[in-house]
Amino acid sequence: MSDGGEIRKSNVHPVFDSVKTWYNDYTRSYRSGDPHLEDAVNLKYDHTMRVVKETSDLCASLRLSTDATALAEIAALLHDVARFEQFRIFGTFADKKSVNHADFAMMIISRNRLTDGLCSEDADTVITAIKYHNAIAVPEWINERQKLFCRLLRDADKLDIYKIVLDHYVNPDPGRSETVEVGIPEGVDVSPEVCALIMAGETVPFDLIRSINDFKLIQLGWVFDLNFPHSFKCVKHRGYISSIVRLLPDNPDVRRVAEKVENYLEQQCADSAGTT
Repeated sequence: MSDGGEIRKSNVHPVFDSVKTWYNDYTRSYRSGDPHLEDAVNLKYDHTMRVVKETSDLCASLRLSTDATALAEIAALLHDVARFEQFRIFGTFADKKSVNHADFAMMIISRNRLTDGLCSEDADTVITAIKYHNAIAVPEWINERQKLFCRLLRDADKLDIYKIVLDHYVNPDPGRSETVEVGIPEGVDVSPEVCALIMAGETVPFDLIRSINDFKLIQLGWVFDLNFPHSFKCVKHRGYISSIVRLLPDNPDVRRVAEKVENYLEQQCADSAGTT
């Protein structure tokens, strides 16, 4: 697997170390004693640390260089850096009710000059990965190297969000409705539009969510946006899809979606097994 172009300087690791130090100091400043804010900070801090690990594992599976891995880890470390200020100001992680947290992250990264130690190409790569980590799709017009790092971050992020939402679905905490369910209303219905888009293999816009069951269906459809064999294997071996399916109503629409998603996941895992 190509790194999508050579990293121009050998200073990526020192930058990662300095960003880690800054990040820990920055997040510590939000631990103010407010239990609601503390819980949100802990949720996103722990999520970020796991996304960094997922990113490292993905890079290892692709045999990327140590410098490329460090660059991807910088993007992972900073991808949700705006979440803390977002929650402090607005009391929610719902971008629709507040700000786009990826765009907000650009301001924080720029204001704190967090990528100044990188060459311009590497800095642009990190910024691009963060900017599009929550977009409905990776833009076609960015270069191949940027696409690689976007896809690494998007896959790593989804792998951990699966864990977070399933932990919450199995052991729901009413105090986390704004941090995990981002304020989506409860409901047993599933939207035909959501089912139709998943059946077409398309990513579902967040605007179409009408209930928590729609949210779960969208998470099933995330498999169509995964990019790497390691990601598919993790989703399968961790049982994310089957666990979500068991939490959805048993009706024909859900069964059709579940079958399509499970078949796609099985095929991707089989195809990757055949190439190793």
